[in-house]
Amino acid sequence: MKKGLPYLLAIAVLAALVWLKTTVFKKEEVPAGLPGPGGKRPPVPVTVQVVRGESLGRSLFATGTVLPNESADLRPEVSGKIVRLLIVEGAEVKAGQLLAKLNDAELQAQLQKARIGERYAVEAEARQKRLLAAQAVSQEAYDIALEKLETVRADIALLEAQIAKTEIRAPFDGVLGLKKVSEGSMVTPNDVLVTVLQTHQVKIEFSVPEKYASDLRRGDLVRFATEGGTEFPACPIALIAPDIDEASRSLTVRALCPNPKGLLKPGAFVRVTLGLRETGGNLMVPTESVVPVLKGKQVFVVRNGAAQALDIGTGLREAARVQVLEGLREGDSVVVTGVMNLRPGAPVKILN
Repeated sequence: MKKGLPYLLAIAVLAALVWLKTTVFKKEEVPAGLPGPGGKRPPVPVTVQVVRGESLGRSLFATGTVLPNESADLRPEVSGKIVRLLIVEGAEVKAGQLLAKLNDAELQAQLQKARIGERYAVEAEARQKRLLAAQAVSQEAYDIALEKLETVRADIALLEAQIAKTEIRAPFDGVLGLKKVSEGSMVTPNDVLVTVLQTHQVKIEFSVPEKYASDLRRGDLVRFATEGGTEFPACPIALIAPDIDEASRSLTVRALCPNPKGLLKPGAFVRVTLGLRETGGNLMVPTESVVPVLKGKQVFVVRNGAAQALDIGTGLREAARVQVLEGLREGDSVVVTGVMNLRPGAPVKILN
């Protein structure tokens, strides 16, 4: 037992030395940014980005509707019975093509009678004119014959106009929709026979908030995609409404797009993307440099070797950057990494 005591004492001494070294003589470690011995703070390592004014392209997103270039509900101008119906659903038609004919038998009879009267009136006027030249009749007699001829011709023109109203023709080149009547039906001016659509080019109509009114110009390109995700070539703006809707405070815009294959159907829903004009002098900072606070947002900048917190107002947001509208000035060094270790006034060490 006495021989083992020196070894036990040696082990005890070594343990005591290790304890003293790790506890009593250990140098105190101070977290970055907090006061160390003597009240000095060690600098916090950070990376910064110098803010510069730059051009910023903006995009405006909206929902829109496909409209036909032209659309007309065809109705008869007069009441009557359809004696011929030439409407073929889905068929292409040319302007002026006859689509329906109403019964005009009575008008045709009146027109025939008027034209017979016109022949007699023409002969009477010519006879009176020869007699007037020979001074065989008075000027008054000739004027009566001439007036009768002009009256008959006016009656003929009126009957021809009434007959024209019994014919329903295509107002422009287009495609016929679904017919709403059948041959033999009695119709009135309130009845729609068919709708004609012009779809070789279509309109994309959408609305934008009034604050963007000054950014829009005729000819600006609009990109759009259908609800199914099909994207179409960009089209120019053809019309910007001259007034702003009082209820929605929005501006109606229409773009005109070719549709030769008929892939765009009137009434379809589309998602519209409109690139607005670039603006200069925009201050952009990385997303990770912006710190949410109780009353808004802050960033840290380095001034005189120390961190300073600035309240900012933000604008447009991209995938990795945020536009700063107020609170920063060009040339500021914004802290990007190490933000969470900073306190206002903390000394910093810039790594980049």
